[in-house]
Amino acid sequence: MTVADVDPWLPLRLDHEARVVAAEKRMEVAARAALRAWLRAARAVTLPAPVTAAAPPPDPSALAGTGQAWMEAMTVHLVPEAARTFDAGVVDAGGDVELLRVAQLKDEYLQALPNRLTGVPDSAWQQVTAVVAELTAEGASIPRIRDAIEEILGERSWADRAVTIARTETVGAYNAGTLTAWLTAEQALGERLDKVWVATHDERTRDDHRDADGQRVALDGVFMVGGVPMRFPGDPAAPPGQVVNCRCTMIEVEADEPLPAVPEHPWPRRDRSSGLEITVTAAGAAKGGAMATWKGVLAPLGAKSGDRRIFAADGEWSFRDMPLPLRWARQDAPGHEGAVTIGRITAGEVQKTKLVGSGDFIDAVPELAEALELLRNGVLFPSVDLDDFEFVYTDEKGRPIADMSDEEWEAFVESGEEPYITVTKGRVMAVTLVGTQAFTEARLELVDDEPGSGEPSDGVEKEEAAVTAAGTAAGKKQLAPLYPPRAWFDDPGLSELTPITVTADGRVFGHLADRDCHLSFLTQGQCVLPPEEGGFDWFHRPEIMCEDGSLIAVGHITAGTGHADLSASAASAIAHYDNTGTQVAVVRAGRDEHGTWVAGSLVPEATEEQVQLLRRSPLSGDWRWIGGARQLVAALCVNVGGFPVVRGRASGGRAYAMVASGWRGWRPSVPAVRRGEAGFVSTAALDAAIRRAVAASFAAERQRASTAAAAERIAASIGRDRSTLVAALSAQVHGE
Repeated sequence: MTVADVDPWLPLRLDHEARVVAAEKRMEVAARAALRAWLRAARAVTLPAPVTAAAPPPDPSALAGTGQAWMEAMTVHLVPEAARTFDAGVVDAGGDVELLRVAQLKDEYLQALPNRLTGVPDSAWQQVTAVVAELTAEGASIPRIRDAIEEILGERSWADRAVTIARTETVGAYNAGTLTAWLTAEQALGERLDKVWVATHDERTRDDHRDADGQRVALDGVFMVGGVPMRFPGDPAAPPGQVVNCRCTMIEVEADEPLPAVPEHPWPRRDRSSGLEITVTAAGAAKGGAMATWKGVLAPLGAKSGDRRIFAADGEWSFRDMPLPLRWARQDAPGHEGAVTIGRITAGEVQKTKLVGSGDFIDAVPELAEALELLRNGVLFPSVDLDDFEFVYTDEKGRPIADMSDEEWEAFVESGEEPYITVTKGRVMAVTLVGTQAFTEARLELVDDEPGSGEPSDGVEKEEAAVTAAGTAAGKKQLAPLYPPRAWFDDPGLSELTPITVTADGRVFGHLADRDCHLSFLTQGQCVLPPEEGGFDWFHRPEIMCEDGSLIAVGHITAGTGHADLSASAASAIAHYDNTGTQVAVVRAGRDEHGTWVAGSLVPEATEEQVQLLRRSPLSGDWRWIGGARQLVAALCVNVGGFPVVRGRASGGRAYAMVASGWRGWRPSVPAVRRGEAGFVSTAALDAAIRRAVAASFAAERQRASTAAAAERIAASIGRDRSTLVAALSAQVHGE
C-alpha cells in the first residue's frame, strides 16, 4: 500500500506547503520591513526627546496619530509582496496574470489589504498605556517609563506579529490567486467546475477546518466553515478566528468527477502544558489533562461605569445554564469582533453588590497562552454579555427620565447632562475578556493551585443562592447578522424624510441629510445646501460579504470621534475616521427626492450601548472636494446635525421632535398629548419652514443693521448725524 492509497491528497498538500512556505518567507521579510518603518515613526512621536534629566515625559497618546504612517508602510512593503503572491497562485494554477479580469480581481483584493491590518497602532497603544499605568502606579521614573515604551516599540517585540501577518496574508493571497485562475478558466472553457477544501492534517489545525476537510462546492460558491461562508482558505472576508495562521488549501475538480475515498483517520493533538499526547477522532471527541482555573468579579451592582452604565443593585440577575463560554477579544476597538472562546464559566453567583463567577480554561485553544499572559499582567478585564435584559434611562441620581414632569425634563435637557443606561434585569450568557475596563471593580484572578471545582470563592459570604447547572454553552448574542442580506443595502425607497432607523434584526436605514439649509450658516443669513453633484466612491471603500456570498462595497457609520480638520485632504480625513472612531454600522449611500439616504446593517459586534447611541444621535456627513466635486467620505454620530432630520413621535414619546437627540421612550404629559392631537402639519415640512424662516430672519436683521450703518455714515458726512445735531442744540441752549 502506498502513501497515496492512505491519503490521496497528500502529494497536493506537500506541494502546496512547499510553495506557500517559500512565499511566506518573502512575505515575512516584507512584514518586518513595514513594521520597522512604522515603529521608527512611532518612536519618533512617542519618544521625541533624548534621554536627559530635563527631557519631557513620553507621549503614548501620540501613537493614535501613527495610523497614516502604518498605511504608508503597508503600501510600500506589504502590498507589492501580496501582489507577487497573488500572481504566484494564478500561475501555479495554470492561469494568465495578463488577463484583464485577473488584473481587476487582483486590484480588488489588494485594495482591501490595508483595512485588514489597521489595528496594529491600536495594539501598540494598548500595550504602552497598560505598561505606563502600571509603572506610574509604582512611582517609576520617566527614564524607566521611557525604556519600557522603547522596548515595546522595538522590532524584537513585533517579530511574532510579523510572522502572523506573513502566514495569514500569504495563504489568503495565494489561494485568492488560485481561485481567480480557476474562475477565468471555467468561463473560458464553458465547463462547470467544483472546488474542494483540503485541510492540513496535524495538531495545529482548527476543529472547524478539520470538519471542512473534503467539503465540495461549486467554483463560484462558498464553503461553510464553522458556520461562516468562505470563498477559499484564508478568505479575508471571514472573521480573524477562521483565517489567522490558516494553512489549508483546495483542489479543483470537474462538476461530475467523483472524489477519491479518504479513509477515516485520527487527528493528533498535543497538550501544550503537560506534553501529554491526545488523540482526537474525526468526530471531535478529546480527552486530556487538568485545566487551569480562575475566579473573580464579573460586574459590580450599583456602580457607575466610565461609559455611563449602571447594573442596578436591586435588579433581577441570573445566569444561563452552565457551563458558559469565557471569551477573549484581542482588539478592543471594533468591539468583540474576532473573539475566541478560551475557557468556561462553570459557576456564577448573584451577590448583594456584584456578580461573581469561576471556571477553567481550555488548554487546546491556540490563543490561550497569549490571553493568560495578558491576564497575569493585569491588562485583561471581564465584560459580561447579557440576554433577556431590560433597562431604563436615568439621571445621575438614578431617577428614571420617563417619570420626569415636563419641568424636570426641560431642566434635564438644559443641563446638558448625558443620561445613564441603568440595566434593571439581565441574564449572563457569556463573559468576554477585553483590554478596556468599563467597571473598575470587575477583575479576574488565576487560581493556578486549585482544582476546577466550579465553586465561586472570593472570601465573601454568599448572600444569594449560586446559579449552577449542567447545560450547553451559548454564544454571544449578536444584534445583527455577520453576513447581512444584500437587499438591505439597496435604495430603501423612503416615501418621506426619514431619521436613522434601526430594526430589531439589525437593519439600518434613513436619511443622512435633507435638501435644506445647513444650521451652521443660518446665523450668517445664508442657506447652504448639501452637495448634489458628487458621488459616493470615496465613502464606499471597504467590502463585506453578504448572505448570498457576494461582496459589496460599503461605508461606515462611525461613533466616538469628531469631524476631521476642514483643511485636511480627503485621504487624511478618511484616516482620521478610520483611526479614531468605532464602526457602528455599514451602509450604502445614495440620493432620492428627500435627500441623501443610507441603508445597510449594524456591524455584528455592535453593543446595545452603541445601538442606543446611533438611535439617539443625528448623523453628520463629511464631504470633501475631490476631482472638482464634493464627495462623501464619512458619516458619523454627532450631538447636533448640520442637516438635521427631524424625528417626530406621538406614540411612546413626546409629541414634539428632538432634533439634537432623536431619543425615544419618554412618557408624554397630558399637554404634550393634546399638542400632538392638534397637529395637522408634518414635522418634516414644519422643520424645513422653520429653518427657512430663521434664515430669512437673520438675513433681514443683518440687512437692517447694514442699512442703519450706511444711513449714519451719510448723515455724518453732511452734518445730520445724531451727535452733530445734539452738539448744535446744546450750543444754542447754553449760548455757546
